[in-house]
Amino acid sequence: MRYAEYVKSVDKTLDDLMAESEARGEARGEARGVVLGEQQALFTLLAARGLSVDDPTAARIRACEDGEQLRRWIARAASASSTTSVFE
Repeated sequence: MRYAEYVKSVDKTLDDLMAESEARGEARGEARGVVLGEQQALFTLLAARGLSVDDPTAARIRACEDGEQLRRWIARAASASSTTSVFE
């Protein structure tokens, strides 16, 4: 009987660990999705405003995973007269 209880507790511990790992993975995926959405919003806004994005700037946007920074760039892009002024 003790062995059965031990096995049950190990199974519960493993299930708990797997659930935590899955939750962390989902959270990372959601956060990455938000960043990708903000990156796309910035590209869309720049294009809609007629501001060209060269390859180094596009790479800089794609490399940025800081949501706050992306939102600052989006806010600047809303009224910027040039792409350069967005990233100053």
